[in-house]
Amino acid sequence: METAMLGTHLDMADAEGGTYKTLYGLQKVPDMSFEAEKIEVTNMQDKNKRYIPGIVDLGEPEFEFFNDDTQTEPASGDKLMNSYKALRAAELARQVKYFKLIYPDGTGFSWSAYVVTTRTGGGTGDALQFKVKMLINSNITDVEESAGGTGETGK
Repeated sequence: METAMLGTHLDMADAEGGTYKTLYGLQKVPDMSFEAEKIEVTNMQDKNKRYIPGIVDLGEPEFEFFNDDTQTEPASGDKLMNSYKALRAAELARQVKYFKLIYPDGTGFSWSAYVVTTRTGGGTGDALQFKVKMLINSNITDVEESAGGTGETGK
């Protein structure tokens, strides 16, 4: 069965193993690619070029959000309604935050990163938006969420 992206969420925690809260207003997620650079290992005995995988450059994934500054948290406490304020504070303090990107099928990724926020331009009829770029400083692990808990495998 095909699955729409609707329901994808990005969650953030202050510490590894901490309580994750969903960042409100997520509008667009980047491609998450783990392509390793290729290292040529061709020698004089080969009839064609040969390669082995090298180091993976995760790049700087960038997420897009709509802004909501009406409140800091709903009564349930499981969401950060003012995502910009929380992410901007982490940027200014140069704090590492912990993230989980979860897709509607329950799969996803987790990592830690420094963040860089950008207020995006717009016109009079546009919603207030911002982008957050991740400066990843950990390995990315696969996450599979289920009703019974979370399982993680290394990437």
